Amino acid sequence: MNIRNLTATNQSCVSLVRLLVLLLTFTLIAAACGGDDDPVADSDPVAVEDPPVAEDDPPDEQDDPSEHQDDPPAIDQAGATIPAAQCAEPGSVSIGLWDDNLAPIVEDAANQWVTDFCPGAEVEVNVIPWGDYWAALQIAAGGGGDVDDVLWMSPVLMPFYHENGVVRNLQADFDAAGVDTGLWGPLAGSYIFDGEIFAAPINWDTIAIAYNADLLAQAGVDEPTADWTWDDYAEIANAVSALGDDTFGAAGYSELQEGWGSWVASAGGVAGLSTDRAECTLASPAALETYEFWLDLIGSGAAPTIDELGGTVSAKPVEMFAAEKLGLVNIGSWRLVSAVENWGFDWGVAPIPRNPGTGESVSISNAIAYTIFEGTDVPDLAFNLVQYLSSDLGSQFWIEGRGFAPANPNPDLLTGWLAAFTGTGADATVFSDALSNGQAITVGGAG
Repeated sequence: MNIRNLTATNQSCVSLVRLLVLLLTFTLIAAACGGDDDPVADSDPVAVEDPPVAEDDPPDEQDDPSEHQDDPPAIDQAGATIPAAQCAEPGSVSIGLWDDNLAPIVEDAANQWVTDFCPGAEVEVNVIPWGDYWAALQIAAGGGGDVDDVLWMSPVLMPFYHENGVVRNLQADFDAAGVDTGLWGPLAGSYIFDGEIFAAPINWDTIAIAYNADLLAQAGVDEPTADWTWDDYAEIANAVSALGDDTFGAAGYSELQEGWGSWVASAGGVAGLSTDRAECTLASPAALETYEFWLDLIGSGAAPTIDELGGTVSAKPVEMFAAEKLGLVNIGSWRLVSAVENWGFDWGVAPIPRNPGTGESVSISNAIAYTIFEGTDVPDLAFNLVQYLSSDLGSQFWIEGRGFAPANPNPDLLTGWLAAFTGTGADATVFSDALSNGQAITVGGAG
């Protein structure tokens, strides 16, 4: 697909959203295919057509993991889901990423790779602020600038860098290493083009519904169950909003991943762009059903308008929920650590409610990933490092941070991540269970 066509499709989705807002008099969707934020750079320094939008801040900025240390699970290299392998020849390799809180975990894992699988190698981890990170890659898309060998990648921006030849096709490398790239399931969907994979997913995140048990009790309604439906959701939302005192029943519709996307997916649609990224889906029957559902909640006063929320980003509903002014809110798994530390009231989590027509509960899933720069001088060494970082051994380092759930599907790794929340009151299994029926994010609104 031509990048101009991709960008035009994104922009047409945004235009359609704005038209819907004007016609329906509500600002229902502020973040649509491609978003409305400023571009990655004020001016385009290279000859690249229509670069995509990068948000001002990273969507899934993690808490400092140093406060959440737990013993990682015992991982056996024998029979590993993704095995690590000895490098053919040591050398120097660099990793570029944007989160300074998570950089120490990557450094620890890379140092262990050197010790166990590539003695004599040298790894440099470069932390680059979010905006500067994408500005540098934009230059690389035009054939200029210095770029790290291994790169963190956002699923939202991956199509642009794939189309412009910035990232290396890793399918042959994984095949040669004996790694079944299908093991990542929908988490890899944003990184597959023409049936071949260009990245190794690092983490996963999914969406669930957090509920304020105290407010539900005051409203006289039962807490949600695994089989609850949109009708149950609306009943709870209206009951809680009847408590008054600037209390609303529900919110969480203003962004794709942590907002309306899972509702569209549960209604049988694809949120934002079609899976081949060629068609805007904002006027699909599933999307229109979602808009109508939320407009009814807003119209009844059960859900706040954007003005009442104070903004369109997904953090606004979460802030209202944390202030105990909201009964139900969409919440991403990346918020669990902060939630268990800061929410002092009685709360719980439930799956996305089932659509009455389809019977489905679908969560938008998301994963950042390791890619390899197409112009690297050490492609084999870079892949060997990526294989280790993605392996069962390398992935266990994320368990120590608790905020990052590793994409590697080894059940011991999942058990280790879930165990980190034991005794916190948060049922993290709601988020991990959502992986089994997830829909990969296609564009925009991550986090």
